[in-house]
Amino acid sequence: RVMRPGLVSWSAKGRPNRQDWLHRLLTGVVALGLAPESSSRLDVSPVDDVARAIIKLGLLPEQIKLPQTFHLCNSHALVKFDDLILWLRQRQRKAGRSALMTIPFKSWWQRVLSAQSDPTEAATGLLLFEHDIPDDNEEGHEEAPVWAQTRDILAQYGLAPTVINESFFLPYANALLDLEDQLVFETGQQTKRQPARNWLLGVAVASAVAAVILLKRVCARDRSD
Repeated sequence: RVMRPGLVSWSAKGRPNRQDWLHRLLTGVVALGLAPESSSRLDVSPVDDVARAIIKLGLLPEQIKLPQTFHLCNSHALVKFDDLILWLRQRQRKAGRSALMTIPFKSWWQRVLSAQSDPTEAATGLLLFEHDIPDDNEEGHEEAPVWAQTRDILAQYGLAPTVINESFFLPYANALLDLEDQLVFETGQQTKRQPARNWLLGVAVASAVAAVILLKRVCARDRSD
């Protein structure tokens, strides 16, 4: 059996995958203090959901007639990138911190480029987003039948996808705030500094993430699997 997850996100307790592109983007905007305006919608699956689905499907007897390939994604309930930023801003205010500012994408990108004068791991991670935030709701997008089929099979075994809402986002937002004081950018303001991380490592990681996103899009077009 083949398991094909989409974007696997933070856990219910807020623990992130530190190398996934969404976490690198959000830690970057927290460090910069600025977020881009974007209409992108994201297909995000909590790691807890993906892990439970893999275990359940993997342990089912071979005698049960099931598809060979399972698509572990949340394509029926995309989350707005702007909502993630809104929830993060609200959590910052409740914690008594300065909330992120949102600015047009082109202006934000210029600020990202300015931050590269003093590169850190968080700064180089933002180089991936030169053109826009990846969008899983591109023109012509519609949920493939095989994706819905996987969701229906999981529902038969009591596994329903988690809705990505403000309540689910809260533990992860708290984790981002814990990281906030450790993230550094040269933004023209007085900030606490950390030693700069290796520039080449950051660029290599960003390139690898870009390759993963490209592969995901190619696989998404193949809806007949």
